[in-house]
Amino acid sequence: MNKEFLNQCLNLLKRVGEAKYITLFGSYGVFINGNLIGKVIHDDFYVKADEELISFFLHRGISPYCYYKCNGHVVTNYYPVDVDDTKYFFELIHKVMISCESEKLVLSKKVTRFKDLQNLRLSTEKLLLKAGINDVDKLRLVGSVSACLAINQVHNIEINEQFLLSIEGAIRGVHWSTFSQGIRSELWLEYVDARSCIDVVLRCSDCVE
Repeated sequence: MNKEFLNQCLNLLKRVGEAKYITLFGSYGVFINGNLIGKVIHDDFYVKADEELISFFLHRGISPYCYYKCNGHVVTNYYPVDVDDTKYFFELIHKVMISCESEKLVLSKKVTRFKDLQNLRLSTEKLLLKAGINDVDKLRLVGSVSACLAINQVHNIEINEQFLLSIEGAIRGVHWSTFSQGIRSELWLEYVDARSCIDVVLRCSDCVE
């Protein structure tokens, strides 16, 4: 991956806030003021799009970032932006930042009890509690993927896509069926990749023993 291009993007983004990055699977996740706003993949910058921005891009014929995995074609909710067109670049970054802050504000006003969350059954609440996720704040902090990984490890049960989406929907305060295909695919592949990494670590541990 092109670290020089990543640094170019970070230097631009420092004009609007504290810009940081983390290494993800095959990309760099880019954050402003603690919010994930995009990714650097090879020599391209992709902004994280909400439903409004997805419509904006599709109306202009701009396709989202897609990739292939062994289990199929994955469509994400990340869209390419030309960083050299700084006016356009910062206009989109501003929209993404507003979207992130709005989402945080909505979450801050959400309920604090598991039983009041959408999609969350009593059986799911029990699984979360036994996995060490004992309140809504902690669930929001760890996120749906990590919560499902914890449930899988503690209870040794297989997690399916709908279960993962139901947890994500509970966090966001929406029904899981409303998620776009891009969001569904990205969440599920993130879980599958993380689960595969854990399996590799466990196999290596068994070999050492």
